[in-house]
Amino acid sequence: MSKAAVSQIAVTHKGTAERWDAKTKEYCCGDLMLGKALKEYGTELQDSWPSVSGETPATMPFGPGTPEYWCRPALTMHHLTVKDMKDLADYEAQRKTSVSTREA
Repeated sequence: MSKAAVSQIAVTHKGTAERWDAKTKEYCCGDLMLGKALKEYGTELQDSWPSVSGETPATMPFGPGTPEYWCRPALTMHHLTVKDMKDLADYEAQRKTSVSTREA
């Protein structure tokens, strides 16, 4: 977030977090609520789906009809558990080892 956006939320409109706090329990994601609060003051965020996705490696749709997921880079995945992160890190380590072995 830019310094101006943070200042707008935290200084110019002090109390925004407190006012939105109760509403956050109704939604899954803090970043969604932050976007709604920013929009209230005229700052609109650009949707970056599917690059920023709510999917995990195990729930990512795969197969015909899902090119929107697999033909773009995955910048981040939300809602990963510690096990999901370890599994993904292990997969990446194994993949790098396999690629290095093939190149040698």
